[in-house]
Amino acid sequence: VKKYSELKFIKDRLIDMGAMNAVMSGSGPAIIGLFKEREAADRAMTKMKKMYQQVFLVSSYVRSD
Repeated sequence: VKKYSELKFIKDRLIDMGAMNAVMSGSGPAIIGLFKEREAADRAMTKMKKMYQQVFLVSSYVRSD
């Protein structure tokens, strides 16, 4: 687990910052924080960008036919 302690740290920080859940995508290395509120996601992104080079904020959308 020590080998992946940085991944656990990131997941824990996302949860601490208000994510409903934080998961690793597939075999990695992307970790996704799922936020209900855009403002919380914005705050988390700002904080994470101070620690990591590649931080992205994306959102889902509902397709209407």
